[in-house]
Amino acid sequence: MPSRRLDPVREADLGDLYDRYAPATFGFFLRKVGDPALAADLNQDLYLKLSRSLDSFEGRCSWRTWIFLVARSVVAESRERRWRDVAERTVALDEEAFRRDLRLPEDADERAREILLRIRLRICLRRLSDLARAVILGHYFEGITLQELTSRLRLRNPSGSRGVLLGAQRKLRRCLEGAGKP
Repeated sequence: MPSRRLDPVREADLGDLYDRYAPATFGFFLRKVGDPALAADLNQDLYLKLSRSLDSFEGRCSWRTWIFLVARSVVAESRERRWRDVAERTVALDEEAFRRDLRLPEDADERAREILLRIRLRICLRRLSDLARAVILGHYFEGITLQELTSRLRLRNPSGSRGVLLGAQRKLRRCLEGAGKP
């Protein structure tokens, strides 16, 4: 990409803007990122960006306002770039060493999956209606027959608690498969 030179008047304007606002923008970046080296890099990026967009300044606000608007975008772009870099990194994990160092039991993965399933099941059960939850818990956890549940719950529909059970099963399945969404 060929380097684009500013005309002498715009170059002088940029120099004046740098002399006038660079300490303030550096302070702004330092407060935002907390690292002097990164703040200096962002300050440099800001003035490079300003040099490329100096012609777009329309004078609808003060120079200071415009410079700090651009500075906010530089901070946002920097954060996005850093998070993208972190997200793209791969981490190698020696699972055996990890288990040994943490003294995890051999069945730790299975136990963790079981605990997560129980948590998800509780969440999904809470999302059911009181009637559906009573039928599921009564039938599967207390061993009550569907006929007995129909009688206890005084259900008058022809399918009784069986219809409620089938609907609740579908909702639970969708909730458990959808990571907690009913």
